[in-house]
Amino acid sequence: MPYLITRMRRRPMRCLLSIICAAAACGALFGLFAGERSMEKSIDAVYAELPVKCAITNLKGTRSEGLNIPGWAVNLFFQDERYGPSHPETEFLGYIKEVSAQTSIQALIDKKPYTLVGLTDIGAARELADGGGRIIVWREGYDESFFSGDESGCIVPNELSQLESVTVEVAGVETVTAELRVVGTYFGTGDKAKTIYCPWEAVCDIELNANHGITASSLSAVFSDNRRIDEFWEKCGSKYFAFVDPEGVPQEWGVTMYRYYPFALAIYDDTLKSTVASLEQSKRTFMIFGDIMTALAFAVGFLLGNIIIKAREQELALQYILGLTKSRVIAEVMAEQLALSLPGFGFTIGILSAATDISPPWLKIAIAAAAQIIGFLIAALRAVGKKSPELTKGVE
Repeated sequence: MPYLITRMRRRPMRCLLSIICAAAACGALFGLFAGERSMEKSIDAVYAELPVKCAITNLKGTRSEGLNIPGWAVNLFFQDERYGPSHPETEFLGYIKEVSAQTSIQALIDKKPYTLVGLTDIGAARELADGGGRIIVWREGYDESFFSGDESGCIVPNELSQLESVTVEVAGVETVTAELRVVGTYFGTGDKAKTIYCPWEAVCDIELNANHGITASSLSAVFSDNRRIDEFWEKCGSKYFAFVDPEGVPQEWGVTMYRYYPFALAIYDDTLKSTVASLEQSKRTFMIFGDIMTALAFAVGFLLGNIIIKAREQELALQYILGLTKSRVIAEVMAEQLALSLPGFGFTIGILSAATDISPPWLKIAIAAAAQIIGFLIAALRAVGKKSPELTKGVE
């Protein structure tokens, strides 16, 4: 050991070169691993945060509004038997959240025809959403959260803005009247439209009393777990809806009520798929470069070993002449290399772990370190394995 330290002191630049090479290999692997982990976190974030919507559409997937969606389909999204038959074998609510729906019925106000529209949220009516063209002026104490409640209130067009309440009459299987409190007025595009906007529950109650059932004009939801979209389609969606076909070809269903699926279920996951595919490609790139870095560590170890051993051939030959076996000479060379490489790896791991708060890729670093040391060993074996006269040339 004392001679090992003395020998290292004689060649500080070569020792520094070995340490730098080890640190560089470790730093490159650590950086590539950090990039790989970053891509994994980005993929997890995309799955967790990117909203992916599904919506009932016509078979071509070109229309998701103005439909006549029956109660059995509505109940899939609400699990409320008032709307239609229950589906115990299909739990849509285990896969979706933020259900957005619209229903509409014809009504009379002072014998004038109006359309009574029930909304689960303001976004369920395109014309009321941001940029939709109609602006709501809310009365004191009310805002967009009004639609998520069940209050018997309404938003009326400007022509009815002077009223405190309106009485609507709906003629169906039975004739139903209901008084709705005016909580706001809408202006903008289509001010003369004969539309009254109410909470979903309020209109559903009126429709159920009048027709003993409901229909929805639009129905959509957001997936609660984007990683389970395929599972949702296999276990739930495909049992009741066709896949979107741009040609609109009827698809056989084979149930008593319908020979063909009346609706398709569109899943708007193109952005999710393209984003995840791009991040997966970046992750694979980092992994490929990590493998390349491991191969480079082997090459660097081989070249470095050749450089160092080449400069020390006479010294090694002298040790051989003085009685050291070849295995002993190689062992000393490898001990020297280990004494230089390990500090380089350890220092780099410590600095980068503290700076990035990422657990080091121990397996990859160990493989790279082993590859570098094996490369050095091969170079040493080539040099020390020469025939004695060639090895001792210039020494005797």
